[in-house]
Amino acid sequence: MNEPADEYLRSLAPLFARLNVWGPRFAPAQHRLTGTSLQKMTASDDGYVCLAVYAPGDDRSAAVMSIRPQDPGVLLSHSKPKPQIQPNAFIQIARKYLVGRRIRWVHCSIEPTCFFIELEPVRHQASPSNRDTEQDSPDTIILDLGCKPARLIIARKHREVPERYQSVVTAHWPTNHVFYESYCEWTVDTTKTKRRATFEQPLVTYCWLRPAQGTQLPARPTLPKTIQRRNETPPEDTPEHEFGHEEKRAFSQDEMNLSKALALLPVHIRRAARTRLQFLERRLLRQIKDLPHESEINAAVKRAEGLRAHLYLWPDRSNTWYVPPEIMEASGLPSFLQLSAGQKPGDVLDAKFRQVDRLKRRRSELLERVAESRRAVDHFGELVVAAGQAIWESISEIAPEGRFGLADLGLYFARIRPPQADALCRELSLSWQETEGRRERQGNSPKDGKRERLPFRTFYTSNGEAVHVARSATEGDAMLRIMPSHHTWLHVLVGEGSHVWLEKPKKVEPSPQSLREAAILAIHNSRLSRGRQGEVRVATRADIEKKKDLPPGKVIVRRCRTILIKYDNEDLEAIMSRPPPSSARAPSNGGV
Repeated sequence: MNEPADEYLRSLAPLFARLNVWGPRFAPAQHRLTGTSLQKMTASDDGYVCLAVYAPGDDRSAAVMSIRPQDPGVLLSHSKPKPQIQPNAFIQIARKYLVGRRIRWVHCSIEPTCFFIELEPVRHQASPSNRDTEQDSPDTIILDLGCKPARLIIARKHREVPERYQSVVTAHWPTNHVFYESYCEWTVDTTKTKRRATFEQPLVTYCWLRPAQGTQLPARPTLPKTIQRRNETPPEDTPEHEFGHEEKRAFSQDEMNLSKALALLPVHIRRAARTRLQFLERRLLRQIKDLPHESEINAAVKRAEGLRAHLYLWPDRSNTWYVPPEIMEASGLPSFLQLSAGQKPGDVLDAKFRQVDRLKRRRSELLERVAESRRAVDHFGELVVAAGQAIWESISEIAPEGRFGLADLGLYFARIRPPQADALCRELSLSWQETEGRRERQGNSPKDGKRERLPFRTFYTSNGEAVHVARSATEGDAMLRIMPSHHTWLHVLVGEGSHVWLEKPKKVEPSPQSLREAAILAIHNSRLSRGRQGEVRVATRADIEKKKDLPPGKVIVRRCRTILIKYDNEDLEAIMSRPPPSSARAPSNGGV
């Protein structure tokens, strides 16, 4: 090889070294962001920017971009940094122009080392007054790691150098190379919001991220009838392999999964199915989190057995035993044990073994609940997949030969209704057509104009909080179906009575006065009303479970606390005669 060629290869060595280092680090974030929609952007004071994006599927990870001097870069994480109390200028500009738009292309450069996120234009039709402003708005997020310190940039991508910069960069900038104009730059120390040129030299990009025209790319598995847009010509600035949106994803009859099945469902059923899946998965995670670990049980057994083996060392007539160090190491006991008034050393030993029994019993119960929750998740997922498979087979039978868009699915939903879809609708308590479901929930009939009666009566506490009391056992089950998981449920501890629903905001405990008045209503609507006193169970709706084989009005209470209530006729009459506050709105069958 001649000398000029050797010199040219040596000049490329630093670029290939950067590509070898940054390529694998950028690839996970690139694949996660491509084809998604940008839903939310937050920043932390430490130099992190979190991009919350959405795409059909089970991946809920967020892309975290860092400009910290210690660890700059981009990574995927399920834990998000603590956001700023007051968003800085970078986040304010991003929320104004970028949030809500779809990510069109994610690519990288190696000279300088940068990570680019390009977004599609605004989808809605711009009015004549703001059309020029939207066409000139930023459309790119850049993480510049070649700059020291690292910086984040919101920029506008130009196909050619704008006139206002031609006198500065025309001498060394190729006419066929893209040009980025900065709208905002943020480093850990400073923030610049002045529009100016972003890079001083043309970029050296990854060649494999943007294939040349005519390059053969591996195709996704498709059927003869592929769901795509009718306009198959991609825009000039979009790579062929990146022109994949939700509408163009191929559905294979042999490889139907949960995300594909959800995309084939009607919109209102898809949203309800996603909500049900999230509820079931969160309940499963909460139960697994509450599950006592084997190490915790083994440590409790070790302490109990150690105390039983060395209980004879407890000093006679002494309330305190200072445990020797060798026993502490062997049995895991604390440094000393203290007796309360009237307690004996044997009582401490009994308490240790009761704790062991309680942990073992709780682990056994939670293991059964975890198994039930997993079966519920698997069962509902199988229902969704079976419905999606049946819908796809029905569409393939009645669809014309060739390609059709997902926008046409609404026409097919009026003609197809497989039995598997009916089973899913029964599970979700929804109708196949959204208009029918809305009319059923509203309870309005076009003929008589009557509204369906609510399954509860509503009262109001002295603090203005609403309390709903079920009218019967059957209507109590209906009330539980529309009750949010964070609201408070009350019922008498012993005997029959009505279910009571006390509304409350999220992450806020109900006030003692409201809790007392709701408990009075629970006792009044039970067999304890003559005595005007009794014990009442208090729990959240998330801790109440209603199984299909239980009779009307019967529920399983997983976790609760008990309060003792005594009242007189004046307290009850004040609650029954209290008018609703001016800010209260009438509840509907769809929830409060």
